[in-house]
Amino acid sequence: METTKLEGTLREAAGNVKDTLGDLTGDVGMQVSGKAKALCGSAQQACADAATLARDSVVDRPLTTLAVVATTGFLLGILWKSNRADAANGGGMRRR
Repeated sequence: METTKLEGTLREAAGNVKDTLGDLTGDVGMQVSGKAKALCGSAQQACADAATLARDSVVDRPLTTLAVVATTGFLLGILWKSNRADAANGGGMRRR
């Protein structure tokens, strides 16, 4: 995962450079593109950190991780089922 985090860091740095160049030249499109690229790099770094945290959690506390994942899946299933039931009943709105 270090490669992914490194790619995110490089993408963020490239975005910041592009943003600065756009600021210096007055090119708003380049600034927006640079900010978007920097944000994408930050998100990639956050995903790499989350994956590392998840991997470490599975190794250190496998049963706790299993319980959390099972509970999350169960709750998402309940939400999905209730959402489908609402959609089948006309979007949850009652007609009088």
